[in-house]
Amino acid sequence: MGTRLAAALLERHLDEEGRYPESVGLVVWGTAAMRTAGDDVGQALALLGVRPRWSEENGRVVGVEAIPLEELGRPRIDVALRVSGFFRDAFPHLLEVLDDAVGLVASLDEAGEDNYVRANGTDDPRLFGPKPGAYGSGILALLESRDWRGDDDLAAVYLAWGGYAYGRGRMGVAAPEAMRRRFGAIEVAVKNQDNREHDIFDSDDYLQDHGGMVATVRALTGRQPKAWFGDSADPSRPRVRDLAEEASRVVRSRVVNPKWMAAMRGHGYKGAVGHRRLPLRLRRHRPRGAGLDVREGDVRIRGRRRGAQVLRALQPLGPALHSRAPAGGGPAGLVGRTFAGGAGRAALGPAGGGGVGGGFAVTDTVFPFSAVVGQDEVKLALLLVALDPRIGGVLLRGQKGSGKTTLARGLAALLGPGTPFVELPVGATEDRVVGSLNLERALSTGARAFEPGLLAAAHRGILYIDEVNLLGDHLVDLLLDSAAMGVNHVEREGLTF
Repeated sequence: MGTRLAAALLERHLDEEGRYPESVGLVVWGTAAMRTAGDDVGQALALLGVRPRWSEENGRVVGVEAIPLEELGRPRIDVALRVSGFFRDAFPHLLEVLDDAVGLVASLDEAGEDNYVRANGTDDPRLFGPKPGAYGSGILALLESRDWRGDDDLAAVYLAWGGYAYGRGRMGVAAPEAMRRRFGAIEVAVKNQDNREHDIFDSDDYLQDHGGMVATVRALTGRQPKAWFGDSADPSRPRVRDLAEEASRVVRSRVVNPKWMAAMRGHGYKGAVGHRRLPLRLRRHRPRGAGLDVREGDVRIRGRRRGAQVLRALQPLGPALHSRAPAGGGPAGLVGRTFAGGAGRAALGPAGGGGVGGGFAVTDTVFPFSAVVGQDEVKLALLLVALDPRIGGVLLRGQKGSGKTTLARGLAALLGPGTPFVELPVGATEDRVVGSLNLERALSTGARAFEPGLLAAAHRGILYIDEVNLLGDHLVDLLLDSAAMGVNHVEREGLTF
């Protein structure tokens, strides 16, 4: 699929410009990599004219090899990747594979017109992301503060947050000037999407990461790059659209489509929320023509399963994996879980930030922790995170029906009566998770008061996320920060809670 997305991109550029692009910027997310098994990585390799080498024994990637120019039939395209913090943490081995591919292409004895990596300079890294232990791009906070005037302000924040190089032997090395050079060469800025369950208006991550890249290129060069959107929701027909075409498609197929709205209403309150949010978001937050502030919407994503697999892996999160600050005290830790085949679930323990409110109790039957036979490693991991929150959490991966939910709920019951167990839906907004201003009280009394969110409701208990790998990267980053620091700070309208 990555090769086909690369071919569609190059074909469109060749049709429009009569030549191939010399440099392409790609936004790479960890959640998308989990769902697709690496479409974005495959596209980057294909643009570079490189293919992976696979082990015959176990089918794993053991290296890369250059495709001969005679077979490739075109120049090797330079790439600049902006990876999310979640991708960095979940797939460090892929960062090394991509870096190896760039290094291989840079070392080839080929003419500049056949090898744009060599033509553009071989000293700079091509993989950039947030500082180790940090997440996001900083764009949303800047937009919400309204303390910006144009592309230069957006680019300054985007470069400051993302100006760290990654690859083999350099995991988060400050490289702001290299990022400026590489992003200044981008001709096409691309973000891919692999499903029809959400769209570019459903999450502010699109405007932060992809929009931030486009604004940065404009600020660095004074020209408008091609802002394209790769669509692989139908694997048999991958397509590339520009952002105007993609926005038009979403509006036609959802906002003004009575069939889609009727289908959403068939899903009860969740569907009704989904179909009403988009037009509301499109009408809000347009101060003095500054553009749309697209907020995160209701994302009900279903991953594409790639074969049944048993519960097979435990992975620590937080300080144990990311060398981050220890979480605050509390009887439970962060527990995350995903299906190995692409869908997943998670439960989160205390992230600090006292107070209650915003959550809902689980009314399903709760089996005792000891009722699950086997799964000794899972039980041990849950008990350890309950005893020592500094572990930062646990990610459970496995097939549906392997007891992940039962064990998470059983852990809450084991911790004693009154231990909160709060579910976080995949389509939750940021305000729903961290809390926001109490608008009702503000309108009725004029007082500015804080309305706690799900994190506060789960204080000293468990915050449970079903299919965490389908959660937006922005919310994943926020939850990891809260779990690592043990405190959740919320800033709204100039106030900090």
